[in-house]
Amino acid sequence: MRGILIKKLIEWLFYAVAFTLPLLQESWNSKIIVLLALLSLLSIKPLDLWRRIKSNKIYWLFSSLFLLDVIGLIPSDNIQGGLGYLETKASVIVFPLVVLAAASSLTKQIIRNICRAFALGVLTVLFGYFFILLSTSLKTGFDIDYWFQDRLTSIPLIANATFNIHPSYLSLYITFCIFCVFEELRTIHTKWAQLLYGIVLLVFLASQLWLNSRMGLIGFMIVGIFYIAYRANKKQKLIVGVGAVAFIIILSALPFAQERFILAPLRAIQHAGQVNATDADSWPIAFRVQIYDCSIHLLKNNHWLAGYGTGDSKDKLNECYREMNYGWLVARRPDAHNEYFAQLHRHGIGGLALFLICLIIPFRKAVQGDDVVYAAFILLFALSCLSENLLSSQKGVAFYSLFNSLLCLRPVLSSMDQSDNEPLNPKVLSPGQTDTPKTQVDVQ
Repeated sequence: MRGILIKKLIEWLFYAVAFTLPLLQESWNSKIIVLLALLSLLSIKPLDLWRRIKSNKIYWLFSSLFLLDVIGLIPSDNIQGGLGYLETKASVIVFPLVVLAAASSLTKQIIRNICRAFALGVLTVLFGYFFILLSTSLKTGFDIDYWFQDRLTSIPLIANATFNIHPSYLSLYITFCIFCVFEELRTIHTKWAQLLYGIVLLVFLASQLWLNSRMGLIGFMIVGIFYIAYRANKKQKLIVGVGAVAFIIILSALPFAQERFILAPLRAIQHAGQVNATDADSWPIAFRVQIYDCSIHLLKNNHWLAGYGTGDSKDKLNECYREMNYGWLVARRPDAHNEYFAQLHRHGIGGLALFLICLIIPFRKAVQGDDVVYAAFILLFALSCLSENLLSSQKGVAFYSLFNSLLCLRPVLSSMDQSDNEPLNPKVLSPGQTDTPKTQVDVQ
């Protein structure tokens, strides 16, 4: 009875972590993660957990990302900064441990429910945005510019004050939810359920269009092409292809989208990366030009070989901002806004190579195991890392660590329950097609 209660509590804590990740302040979500970790680790004998860890190569691969950062403290001058980064990145080593410890509590259905809880949290944020904007409009009068042209100012203010989530991260979350919903639609046959999921899908698509995050939309379209090519049959590809063309046409026809994707980049190029803080559409591009200029500068004099250490990379960036007289960056002290540059700055080419291995091997295994959601997740994360330091933010590292651990380590759980030995996303066969199994993801 006690064991069943603990398993149920662990299950609901997983739901709570996923639901609150987009919704609550980072500190509150972190407290739930700590509670989940403690309960999971206390629910298993240390020797049993060690046997699972010792025999799991993928666990050691993911943990190496964190261990390298620990080693990177040795050459660092700013130890305090390095320890702060390790605290943020702790989820990378915590979640794989939690998943292995709680293996008997995690079934295929529970993992689906965790994805649903996350999608519900994202929907709550989106409806929160809508009602806050609607409330403001009712008080001040409806202004279409406030909802569209000025949303780049209003959304971050609402996000920081209410949900503490940047629109770029929200766009990343929405894209992941879209593919999870697509997978749900493939396996349900009840009309009311199909209608409900169809409405949810439309809400996510409309929200993605409204947020209009440049990297978010680019990532969505690239991962969408991969998903369609991998999953759909000829008829479905035609339908989805027509829908994708319509989506791009609508996006191109919207004035605020033209501003974001065409006019603003042109202005940033014309002004040679000079930051105009009053232009909410062009300054994100302009300041990235300056950041990437310094990011490349830091790799000179053979620093690309070993980097600067875990704690010093951001300090070196700030020194470069001052040397280059990038006043806006000196005041804001932004990070590299690119996880690949960040890995080079901390640990040199070795750190970058390890990070790429942690993306390539799981992606390859996901494709071999016919797990299209996990493959799409890795691809989406890799693309988002081009414009954000996702592993330097709790909203980014917790998202990656939670779903990376659940989706990649899931085959380990099947060894404890042979009846659950199916890929997370079973392939739906068309009439007359034979079921020729593909190689399952093997992490032993």
